Amino acid sequence: MTTSATQQPQPTAPRTPMRNNAQALRLVSRILVGTLVVIVVAVLVAHTLLGNGQSASSRLQGTSLGGNLAPDFTLTDQSGARVSLASLRGHPVVLSFFFTHCTNECPLTASKYQRVLSQSGAQLRNVRWVAVSTDPVGDSPQTARQFVAEHGLTGKLQYLLGTQSELAPIWSAYSVSVETPGATPGAMGSGAVMHTGGVWLIDAQGREQVYLDAMFSPQALGDDLKILSSK
Repeated sequence: MTTSATQQPQPTAPRTPMRNNAQALRLVSRILVGTLVVIVVAVLVAHTLLGNGQSASSRLQGTSLGGNLAPDFTLTDQSGARVSLASLRGHPVVLSFFFTHCTNECPLTASKYQRVLSQSGAQLRNVRWVAVSTDPVGDSPQTARQFVAEHGLTGKLQYLLGTQSELAPIWSAYSVSVETPGATPGAMGSGAVMHTGGVWLIDAQGREQVYLDAMFSPQALGDDLKILSSK
């Protein structure tokens, strides 16, 4: 009688328990989450550093002036007080160049100032408004006071006056071109002083931030001043 050999079961490869698979998945998940957190933190830090590194001018409307220290000057205003730009440190400054016999751009700019103040006066109480004369012959304390009053800016706008020799270096420092066809008030062409218009915005540290050309809107000026006033 033939006896058949008993077949022994063949060994099989050991299987990884299911719990090990779950642990591996959790480990991968933690790695992915950790990597994502690192990326998010890096982006936030980079954004913060970039924001801190930007100058105020990058968020203001107008042409950037680079944040350079504004050229200082000292003149006399319509009330006889001596005013220097340096003395206004701690306040944002709106700087413009006017002449009192102007019939177009200067009064239009002054009217925009009045509109901005009427709409945002309380928010802009720290702002100083300065106009430098471009007509040393035609402008006087009396005409300056009249100009300021006519545009509702009494107590707000300091209209600075001076002689040709006092004013010319300031015009030059701010790249303001001034042409005076007439030599005396009332003479032919004396009311047509041609000069660079627009507005220079200077921050509370005395740095030039942006220039708004003569076509600026009151909204743009008001928005810029709110930014500068918040710093």
